[in-house]
Amino acid sequence: MDERSDKELIADHFSGDEDAFAVLLNRHLKEVYNFVSRFTRGSPETDDITQETFVKIWKKIDRYGPGKSIVTGK
Repeated sequence: MDERSDKELIADHFSGDEDAFAVLLNRHLKEVYNFVSRFTRGSPETDDITQETFVKIWKKIDRYGPGKSIVTGK
């Protein structure tokens, strides 16, 4: 298990650590999936919405900047 905080992982991502984003994804996947599932009532769209959430984070991760959390943006 990776002990780095989300903020450290984002900073590491910006430093060229290609695995840092995967660690973030794996850390938050279940939480995001469960959140989405409550709103979609477990419909087949749950997987798609969860995937799109992480795609958007990946595309816009530069907005977070090093040292910020993907959960709070702070």
